[in-house]
Amino acid sequence: MQKVLFHWAGILLFFSVLLVACNSEDDNGGGTKTPVPPLASLVAEAGVISENAEVNPGEIFRVKLRLQTGSGDLRSVRILEEGVNLPTDRFTINAGAIISNNPFLITGTSKTGATFEIAIKAHEGFRVTKRYTFEVNSDDNLTDQVAINITTKGEQVSELTGKLLFNQAGPVGRGGLDLDTGNGTGTVASDASSANAEIRDMGIDLSKPSATNWRQQVAGMNNAVIRTIGGTMPENFNYDNVKFKEEIIAAYNSGNDLTLTDATTSLKITSPLKVGDTFTVRRGDNYYLIRVTKINVTTNNNNDDSYEFSIKK
Repeated sequence: MQKVLFHWAGILLFFSVLLVACNSEDDNGGGTKTPVPPLASLVAEAGVISENAEVNPGEIFRVKLRLQTGSGDLRSVRILEEGVNLPTDRFTINAGAIISNNPFLITGTSKTGATFEIAIKAHEGFRVTKRYTFEVNSDDNLTDQVAINITTKGEQVSELTGKLLFNQAGPVGRGGLDLDTGNGTGTVASDASSANAEIRDMGIDLSKPSATNWRQQVAGMNNAVIRTIGGTMPENFNYDNVKFKEEIIAAYNSGNDLTLTDATTSLKITSPLKVGDTFTVRRGDNYYLIRVTKINVTTNNNNDDSYEFSIKK
């Protein structure tokens, strides 16, 4: 009889240990399951961003947000920019198939796991970094999040100051200006340096007295185009504030073409220049911002008159 009792005692002890082991895996010691939060991750594939990245200001970038359940079904997703809810007009979900509420509710079969493609319009400004966070919430009030830093592109400008462009009627080889180097050039094809110039002086007006016949007008050279500042640029746009090449490109694209035409050369020309006049110039893929900083007028009829420019490129 004693052997039978020991036998049953051993069996009961085995099942007791087994039950404790099961409870330690499935619950928190009180007989209830340990809550498990949902899981948020970004899919890495072509055409979407899954890690820190650079984009153009205002550009649309896309992410694929993968959500997996924990102990409760999925409830909602919130999208934040620098910790604040992203405005609903800045993003779409699944190409507009889901209304862009923020947070937006997860419904139907998606509650047990889903992947959403979210298209976001990036913030404005150059070389600005903002953190975009994607936060998932479950029906049992647990959360998870994944985040990326998006930096807007912006290439720093370089600057040349005090660069001279001489009266084209003066000594040979000084009537053009190379905006890349700030060097003076010729203005005719026989002068090899002329191929490097983006702008040129228009010389003198022989119908006027020699003391006042310098036209003080410039034109583009070698297919370079000069534009005035205007269009959609901010009112406070000015030469001193420009720090990035993209700003010069934007100013050129929104600028105004010159309206005056030289009767002899048919070139588009500026009005007579004044100190402070600012223009954009494009030649091929190169863009420049130029400002007149000084105008030097001589009175000895040697045509050594000149302008001084500051150049950003």
